[in-house]
Amino acid sequence: MSSRNYRLTKSEKILITLVGHGLSNDQIAKKMYVSVHTVKAQLSAAFRKINAVNRANAVYIAMQDKRIK
Repeated sequence: MSSRNYRLTKSEKILITLVGHGLSNDQIAKKMYVSVHTVKAQLSAAFRKINAVNRANAVYIAMQDKRIK
């Protein structure tokens, strides 16, 4: 994401990483101590910022930019 200068928040980067590890929104919410609604809102914002159409596409974009290990 750095190569394309996306301006993701720290939380958005963490969310996409957790999505990449296969966690559901509910699992992510529990892990991050936030509501499922918050997870959905932050993922939606992150998807818009990186022009992702879905979870798989977001993970692909993040992996291309070496944000997910």
